[in-house]
Amino acid sequence: MADEASAPATTRGSRVPVLLAGFDARGRPMGHLQPPWDADQRVVILDAGSPGDLVEAELLRRRRGQWEARRLATLSAGPTKVVAPCTHFGVCGGCRWQDTSYPAQLGAKEAALRTIISGAGLTVAEMRSVPAPSSERYRNRVEFSFGARRWVLPDEPDGVDRSFALGLHPAGRFDRILDLDACLLAFPEADDLLRVVREAARRHGASAHDPVRHEGLLRLLLLRKGFNTGEILVELVSDGSADALVQQVADDVHLACPWITTLTHVTHQGHNDAVNEGAQRTVLWGSGVISERVAGVNFRIQPRSFFQVNTAQAEVLAQLVCSAAAEIGAQHVQDWCCGAGFFALVLARAGVKRVLGIELSAAAVEDAQWNARANGLNAEFISGDIKVVSAELRETPDMLVLDPPRAGLPAAALDAALRSGARRIVYVACALDASVAQVKTLVAGGWRLTRVTLVDQFPHTAHMEVLLVLDRTEPSCPQANGP
Repeated sequence: MADEASAPATTRGSRVPVLLAGFDARGRPMGHLQPPWDADQRVVILDAGSPGDLVEAELLRRRRGQWEARRLATLSAGPTKVVAPCTHFGVCGGCRWQDTSYPAQLGAKEAALRTIISGAGLTVAEMRSVPAPSSERYRNRVEFSFGARRWVLPDEPDGVDRSFALGLHPAGRFDRILDLDACLLAFPEADDLLRVVREAARRHGASAHDPVRHEGLLRLLLLRKGFNTGEILVELVSDGSADALVQQVADDVHLACPWITTLTHVTHQGHNDAVNEGAQRTVLWGSGVISERVAGVNFRIQPRSFFQVNTAQAEVLAQLVCSAAAEIGAQHVQDWCCGAGFFALVLARAGVKRVLGIELSAAAVEDAQWNARANGLNAEFISGDIKVVSAELRETPDMLVLDPPRAGLPAAALDAALRSGARRIVYVACALDASVAQVKTLVAGGWRLTRVTLVDQFPHTAHMEVLLVLDRTEPSCPQANGP
């Protein structure tokens, strides 16, 4: 091993050997410089690779004491390396872990979870993970983008048409679209729908959206499926400039795919792709909604309403939350940020006598109420700002279910949770940094972290869904100042 004095200087553009050790908090491959650069054990973040790979990399920039680098070649493959099943892997900006074995992916998530928990100064009596039953074709909801600036692959000939694409963004490129013929995470029928919609749009001369010039008719294609019902929804999003043309495209899609359940059209003229809840929607075929059945409950799903994207793992989440309630004999449960009532309704079906759900989205509450009536379940739902409604509640629940968005609960709502008097809190976390900070506040306020369960809903990606169970240790809680 070279000593530090004789080690070559690491500068931008240096081509260096790196041994990958794992993934960083953002899911990027991470490793260390190898001889003769190994004297300082400097960390290098790569754009691609699997744990155990020895790669040649080009150093790009140094930030916070770490080098970011581009993989040039794999010198030797590590034990976790597998052949990525998707032909678009490495270009598509979607799943980034396909060339790493699934057990190694799950192990990386478990290690990251332990690091986050211990890094927050928390201890937990029980920590476990539930692997996904399938690492492919698990998504019941996918959204693809139309683009007037198609990403051209290196092996394509000069002069190919770049004016139309339907697919996903390449990594780091908002202005380009990779034309996809398949997505191995999407439900199987999505591939046929991608092909049919693309062919129909081109046949009728429908233009694709240009995000730089902010023009072009077709913008997004949303596809949803009820895995347990077989129902499929297709939604076309356009800028509203040619509704008759959209109708022609939709007619062709329905003719080619008569097995779809419903087809809708939304007008969206914003500069980004976030379709507002109040956007103008027209039902072109069918009822405009589909249904799904999870944990014995039938759910109505509107095109843009939130629902767990992995149906099989949604069953696991439902079972875990119901078990958490049964363990303490909970008869009154409040579900904050309840969406369309997923947890509230499965708890009501499991026999909890008093279930109350709170949700900001009026449309989601409408869905929750409809779902309760359709299933004959006794659950109440309130539409309102969680930080306001939660502070006004006077009843003391046995258990709280908290399923906030990625930013976590508002400070006022977290304070209300501290003062709720609940014996148990089940925190459903999709963004661990914000969630664990709030769990730490709850622990300081009189709860102990009893159980942490990683439910892997997102194979081939770094995303995690985690259930954290907290139990009261003190009869009363002090005033909290937020996370």
